[in-house]
Amino acid sequence: MNIIIFGSSGLIGQNLINHFVKETKYNIYGVSRYKLTSNNRVTYANYNNFHKIIPIKIDFLIYTTGLAHKLKYSKNSIYKINVDLLRQNLKNLSNHKINTFIYLSSLKVLGEDGQFNTRSIPNPQSDYANSKFRAENLLSNNFDKFKTKIIILRLPVVLSRNPKGSLKIMRIFSKLKIPMPLANINNSKSIISMESLCKNFSEIIDNSQNFKKIHYIKDKDLSTTEIYRYLNNYNKSKLYDCPFILKNFIKLFFQRLYKRLFNDFSIIIK
Repeated sequence: MNIIIFGSSGLIGQNLINHFVKETKYNIYGVSRYKLTSNNRVTYANYNNFHKIIPIKIDFLIYTTGLAHKLKYSKNSIYKINVDLLRQNLKNLSNHKINTFIYLSSLKVLGEDGQFNTRSIPNPQSDYANSKFRAENLLSNNFDKFKTKIIILRLPVVLSRNPKGSLKIMRIFSKLKIPMPLANINNSKSIISMESLCKNFSEIIDNSQNFKKIHYIKDKDLSTTEIYRYLNNYNKSKLYDCPFILKNFIKLFFQRLYKRLFNDFSIIIK
């Protein structure tokens, strides 16, 4: 069985590679912008030459490539990687026979904050969310006329022991035992651990016919306080209640940060 993982040098891509190499029944190919060295279990290629290296018949293509929602990326960079690069990669895949294409999207396609369900209408608000939604539509337009099955995973917050972005900053603070005003925040954020995400991919590959085009997964819902403690392996963290004045100050001048810390961001899956 041939499995191709795009974005194999990224956090999720690396974990998927490490997960699938344990199963000898898989022929694994990784595609990345970096030049990675192939070994006896994984054949690596880059975006310029992958169509010459990967097999014509692809059982599962897992597309994790993308820029995350970070302030350091410009609008042009986000659309260039999340949309334009996907379009170019699809063009280079035109002569390949793909059985199932799995695309990693984001719950943020539904909105920046709030409580959603599987019937919620997409309402992307940031450049990142809009780029993901455009990529979903690009895939649909590209494959709807063909036999390729599309599975779009709208992921919640992915927790790992080696996080990136704002979660990495939270983990550093927790490790340094710096007191943080994050106690008793009673919000709800859907999360999935990296280990659970990898296991879900195994389930998808084993039972892909049972999965709908748009699919949501999560482990559970945690508050910001619980996420902070998770990142510190549930060791005792120095937390205190956020003073009312500080909370209002963040809400007034740092709305993006306020939403991440205090608002809900969860999905109800029945």
